[in-house]
Amino acid sequence: MSIAAAPPLPSAAELAESWEIGRRHGARMKFYAPALKRFATTEWAPLPRFASISLTGADCALQCNHCKAKVLETMYPARRPDELWELGQRLHARGTRGALITGGSARNGTVPFLPHLAVIRRLREELGWRIVVHSGVADDRLVEGFATAGVDGVLVDVPPSAAAVREVLNLPLDPEHFLGMIDRLVERGVRVTPHVVLGMHAGRLDGEAEVLDRLAGSGIAALILVVLMPLPGTPMAAVRPPAPAELAPLFVRARRGFAHIPVVLGCARPGGPHKAMTDRLAILAGFNGIAYPADGVVGLASDLGLVPEMHEVCCSLYDVEA
Repeated sequence: MSIAAAPPLPSAAELAESWEIGRRHGARMKFYAPALKRFATTEWAPLPRFASISLTGADCALQCNHCKAKVLETMYPARRPDELWELGQRLHARGTRGALITGGSARNGTVPFLPHLAVIRRLREELGWRIVVHSGVADDRLVEGFATAGVDGVLVDVPPSAAAVREVLNLPLDPEHFLGMIDRLVERGVRVTPHVVLGMHAGRLDGEAEVLDRLAGSGIAALILVVLMPLPGTPMAAVRPPAPAELAPLFVRARRGFAHIPVVLGCARPGGPHKAMTDRLAILAGFNGIAYPADGVVGLASDLGLVPEMHEVCCSLYDVEA
């Protein structure tokens, strides 16, 4: 989608309304920097207290076109339950206090969590870790397993359209499959923080608004928006992600549609000037948190009367004491 074809930019009145909705959650502006990648700005140099762990190492059979397992390459590998426990102990001794646990997917989109759930529970109970899982496709057995393990949150990526699922994720599913999975997790009492991926379908916006509308009122703990981040070495490396001007109407729609819960800009989004503009837009649209804020954004929050809070954990833990 070109900027010319994008919905009109929000009016000053719409942005003002979004800002006021955000302030219903207080003046705090939470910034997040888990140790998923190297990150530092002139305003913040966080410590590596929240690790990322892959239960399959760098292996992934699904090979989604926007990732091609590149994201897994920087994670700690733990293929067996005993390896996960030993890794947790080593990291804990170095100051780690939580982790995002995920892994590569089988061809049906599932991640092999089931053999590891007892250790995940042990990490929480014996080490006091906060655990967020990036679920992949979860059946009823895994939903029950997450509930029993007591994970602090389940991160579910929500694609915008059936075409995106088919052409990017290589799965014969549609958004309703993921939305139904979220409903089942919520019904089981699991804390869910969906990540709506804006522009997943080759940079086009072709269903995100409808997905947001479907999620509204679903009982999720927080809404996380992320933006397609073209990765080198993938088939989508040259894709142009949605411009900030294209994202603005969706930011306002999300803030207004989820007035009762926090709305957060997650870690995945393009860098450089795009990131600087997107982060500023998120603050002006009344978001409650930003992961890996661009340089100067913490200062902007202060200038606007917000109270910055720095958290070295995953943004999915917005309302959980870390």
